[in-house]
Amino acid sequence: MSNMTYPIESAISLYREGLYDEADEFVSLSLQSNSDDGRLQELHGIIRNAQGNLTGAIDSLEHAALIIPLSLAGQCVLAQCYVAVGHRQLAGEMFRFLLSQPKVAPSLLPLIAAGFTALEDHQLALEACRRAAEVGIDNGEPFFGMAHHMECLDYPLEMIATVLKKAIELEPNRVRYRIALLRTRQRMGQDIEAQAVACQINVEQLRSLPCANSLKQLMEIYAEAGDHRRGELCRLRIREVDSTGDE
Repeated sequence: MSNMTYPIESAISLYREGLYDEADEFVSLSLQSNSDDGRLQELHGIIRNAQGNLTGAIDSLEHAALIIPLSLAGQCVLAQCYVAVGHRQLAGEMFRFLLSQPKVAPSLLPLIAAGFTALEDHQLALEACRRAAEVGIDNGEPFFGMAHHMECLDYPLEMIATVLKKAIELEPNRVRYRIALLRTRQRMGQDIEAQAVACQINVEQLRSLPCANSLKQLMEIYAEAGDHRRGELCRLRIREVDSTGDE
């Protein structure tokens, strides 16, 4: 392994372990003697972004881009930074370029979707979520994202419900997917179906649900369904959430 490769591999290992400060220190030291190493500069930008140092991340990534073509991952991080600092037009152009790449890594597609979401471009966010679902990401998040953007774009509610059911199928323990589905059912006037979805949420999930608004909605549904046990659990959990918020 060459001396140029070793610092990159070591820093990547630290970064993947979530040791961002250690990775930053390692790369900063390496850059003292290799300031024109484009890959090190790019990695430094990615690490700095993970640390929440947006200005530093942009500086490093823009420096790297003057030396080498940024990787798609580096471009994605830079676009995220641009969104955060208000360079929305430039960020949008970069995210559109990334979405146009046929070989973009599946792991980048949720980030691209999040970028378009932040830019309120629901059509392209939906496309990024669709592509993430198509490449077989093994969780329900792409389908949940699709449902959100379909709702923003006024897709038929039945189509949205179908997509949410797919999210639940992939991750049956994610309560927010079920809450989104029951809300969709209610909007469709299908109160019985909404009650059926609510009754699939178990006691432990209710006890850990952090959203008071969702709990209040569930409490009303359980009252209509005559499920007094779950309704009481919701009432007690709302009290806990409200008291925590007051602290």
